[in-house]
Amino acid sequence: MAAPQRPTDAGLLQALDKLSAEIRLVLAAIFGIGVLATFAFFLMAQFRMWLFSVAMPARSDRDVLALLAVLGFWVMVITCLRHCQAWLRIALGFRFGQVLSAPAVVAGATAGQRSDEVSRTVRDVDTVTAGLSGELLAVAIQVALVPVMLVLLYFIHWAFMALALVAALLNLGVSLMSHRLVSGPLEQANAAHVRGMVAMADACTAAEAVEAMGFLPALVRRWGDDIQGGTSDMVRTHRLLRLAQSVSSFVDQALHVSPIVLMAALALNGVDIGGGALGIGALLLINAVLHPFSRFVDHLAETVELRAAWDRLARLGEAERQQSRMQATYPCPFGRLEVDRLTVMLPGMTFPIIREMSFRIEPGQVLGLSGPVGCGKSTLLRSLIGIQQPSAGGCYLDGHSTAQWDRKDLARHVGWLPQDVGLATGTVADAIARLGVPDMALVLEAAHRCGAHAMIAGLPNGYSTRLSEQALSAGQRQRLALARAIYGRPRLVVLDEPGAWLDAEGLEQLRRLFALLKQDRTSVIFSSHEPGLLEDADHGIALGPIGSLPKAINRNRLAPAGAAR
Repeated sequence: MAAPQRPTDAGLLQALDKLSAEIRLVLAAIFGIGVLATFAFFLMAQFRMWLFSVAMPARSDRDVLALLAVLGFWVMVITCLRHCQAWLRIALGFRFGQVLSAPAVVAGATAGQRSDEVSRTVRDVDTVTAGLSGELLAVAIQVALVPVMLVLLYFIHWAFMALALVAALLNLGVSLMSHRLVSGPLEQANAAHVRGMVAMADACTAAEAVEAMGFLPALVRRWGDDIQGGTSDMVRTHRLLRLAQSVSSFVDQALHVSPIVLMAALALNGVDIGGGALGIGALLLINAVLHPFSRFVDHLAETVELRAAWDRLARLGEAERQQSRMQATYPCPFGRLEVDRLTVMLPGMTFPIIREMSFRIEPGQVLGLSGPVGCGKSTLLRSLIGIQQPSAGGCYLDGHSTAQWDRKDLARHVGWLPQDVGLATGTVADAIARLGVPDMALVLEAAHRCGAHAMIAGLPNGYSTRLSEQALSAGQRQRLALARAIYGRPRLVVLDEPGAWLDAEGLEQLRRLFALLKQDRTSVIFSSHEPGLLEDADHGIALGPIGSLPKAINRNRLAPAGAAR
């Protein structure tokens, strides 16, 4: 029996498709409830008019009590129906956020989004969630109920239906013109404001450096200019929005007077509309027809933001689907890595940061990368494990492109240590086991191999110590990340600056780890500025300035790459 699918097992676009079907069903239910509430509202208005125009003047206690009982019944019916509508809206918003949050974050991480872009994706989910559970959806349902109200008006008198239809179209035209006038400037203002907030977040990340080097005032001025520009755009946009709301309010007030004029005209011409109760009911229905269109302008900004958020989520989901279609699972019996004419061009750069690089690493060999800061070492390592897509050429693990390898499957064969180790929450054992169910034998083996066992044993609860409750030094975090990289004995281990934050003892343990990995015939590729580590490598590649060709360091001859497979 297959295991139940978790939210993160489904792609973002698949989750959106599933939710779209659920949204349609819930909207149909809300619409059906709205139809019942509309008829109940109309009938309650009729009984109320009969109470005041017939029963009370006749001074019949029996009739008054009967009509009051009926009115009480319809009040309870309408209250229950509206409560059901509100409950369904809230449940729909909760369902959307519950199902989509995890796939959206995973899709953003898979697409290589920066932290601020992932945060925007999370905000997009919150925006759509708020729109589905808030007043915007209630207004949309009221608009959908307009045809039902027009049918009721037709049975009272066709002139009321015609008036309501013309008034609704006029109000809709004003709303659409307002939407077209405001939507573009509002999106630009929001984008400018977000850029300013991202700049502020980056400054907060480097707060110590900012304060220590004394450029906080200059940074505040620049950030203030960015925020001020976005705020100015936002103020101009909201002025347009208020103008649109004023025009809509004027049209709305004028249209609300028109039914009374129509009733007077019909009465003067001797047209019988079925009594005062039906006339009052017609007035109430016409007001109900006009009400959602006037409210739409009040929710104009929310509508623009919701549509933009949904479009961004859909594009992100489509990008994830396109990438997943290119990925497959492959066997990895050896761990032989071949790089064939690899070229990587990053956005905004004139020259490729990696150009026509070719080499091959056999199982059990260690390759060290050296070069100045910014020469492309980290980009090369990310390309080797398929995180960075190549512009030309490719990287092949046992003959299969790592860029087209399913990420979950590739992770079984690859260990990766980035410069920002990013230990997650949970226990120490959870972190080493990559947040899977820890195999304690493999966890202990990985910790012993990288020299982290004694450090972990000294923590308050050993391997059960929760990372959120224990402050770790940079060196301790580095050792845990090394243990995570070699957990499960991967075929290929890729390390970006593994000697960073390690003292002399830690560097010596790292050299012993390289020796153990060689004995296991595990391929190792690392970047470093530590001469001792680079000297211990079987092969070396020195990267130069951006756009230049790399140079092989001939301690042992580096095997050239053959034809890509």
